Amino acid sequence: MKVVVDTNVLVSSLLSSKGPPRVILGLFLARKTDWLVNDLILAEYEEVLSRKEFSIKWNEVMGVLGFIRFYVTHK
Repeated sequence: MKVVVDTNVLVSSLLSSKGPPRVILGLFLARKTDWLVNDLILAEYEEVLSRKEFSIKWNEVMGVLGFIRFYVTHK
């Protein structure tokens, strides 16, 4: 199955270890889905993950984005 992960789902999966967003992330990590991104989606991920209200450290944001760039299918 191919999916495009909405930014809200990505943020929620990083902020909480429970719930549907974490299940979606787990499906990708278990190789049961193929996550698709493009440059616009990656830019939105970076912008939103960097917002102060989420209190995600810059090195963690870069780690998540690096993981996505390496493992996710870029179209």
